[in-house]
Amino acid sequence: MGAGILLLAAAAPVLAVPNAPVLTGPTGYTTDTTPDITIASGGGVGASGSFEVSVDGGTAQTTGAGIFTLPSLGQGSHTVEVLETGLVPEPNGPAASLTFSVDSVPPVFSRVVSPASPSASGWYVTHPSVNYTCTDAGSGVPAVNCPADIPSVPDGIVSLAIGPVMDLAGNLSTTLGALTLKVDTVAPAAPVGATPDGYTNVLNPVFTWSVVEDLSGSTFGSYQLQINTTESAAGAINVLGIPQGSGAQVTHPLAQNLVNNTVYHWRVRAVDQAGNAGAYSPWLQVTVDTTAPNAPGIVAGPTNGAATNDNTPTISGTALPSATVRVTALIGGTDVLLGTAVADSSGNWAFDVATPLDDGMVVLPCGPRTVRFRPTLTVKQEVIADGVKRLEHA
Repeated sequence: MGAGILLLAAAAPVLAVPNAPVLTGPTGYTTDTTPDITIASGGGVGASGSFEVSVDGGTAQTTGAGIFTLPSLGQGSHTVEVLETGLVPEPNGPAASLTFSVDSVPPVFSRVVSPASPSASGWYVTHPSVNYTCTDAGSGVPAVNCPADIPSVPDGIVSLAIGPVMDLAGNLSTTLGALTLKVDTVAPAAPVGATPDGYTNVLNPVFTWSVVEDLSGSTFGSYQLQINTTESAAGAINVLGIPQGSGAQVTHPLAQNLVNNTVYHWRVRAVDQAGNAGAYSPWLQVTVDTTAPNAPGIVAGPTNGAATNDNTPTISGTALPSATVRVTALIGGTDVLLGTAVADSSGNWAFDVATPLDDGMVVLPCGPRTVRFRPTLTVKQEVIADGVKRLEHA
């Protein structure tokens, strides 16, 4: 048997491969376009302390352990890979990586108010809506960061959100200009307590009514007076912008003259500062009568210049139907009211002297007759008649 030859296979060499490095740096989103990463050796027999850094698969850059500032990055997602080179002739170690996104662009924050503009007074008379828009092409804006829309702004004075809003990366939008909406959709109430309602003896009467308090937000603005010969707005005289004035009553002397012996109808309404016009007051009627009636006559009573034994004589006469007649006389140098009476529908009137006259009293005429008017529910005449009978004790 021949001598044998023992063949032994050579053992594979042990490679000194460094471990993957330890990286710290941005995760998620960053607003920094040149962020820093920190590199530390992962150890291993073949660790050299030298590292190769590549961004998004690009050309690697060599650096040592510690802080490494990445080159300027664009918006969007990026991946950084770092490996530690092995000691020559040993191979490089496995790579470690970081993935993050760059978002350095602020979000866009805007609002739209509809209708875009209020009335000329600066108030909205309908409920406007407010819609906010928060957009961001990078990290996005969480819904909770964007103000909620207002489908219908309520009555009152409302201040709107002005921002800024923040995206997920931490970028802040610009702020919006401060904006306050004034909303008043409620019209004021109709005025009450209006006069005149009946007759007037002037061509430009004074109209009055109670003050209207508008509590809906914009407060009082002005009044509108409407006058016509019929209960119609067509062809009416319209007086606009009548101010509130002071006190509990509004007083407005009519600037233009009405036509004598004419029946007019009138009404008034309030308009608040927002421009809401309230309901008109009910139509009232006023008759313009500036013509004095004929003076009443005394047709029965004590005989002129004679004596009477009746110290409460009856005096009667004629006047305008429904007129109130007052008869006065001078007694001892004093103007004394003898009595009053209301003429009936035929114009006849009569009264008994209410206060008994003293024996021997001389009742003299009071002078020229005078007719006075007062604007009440009917035209009333106060008459001082001449020719009052002279009364003497028999």
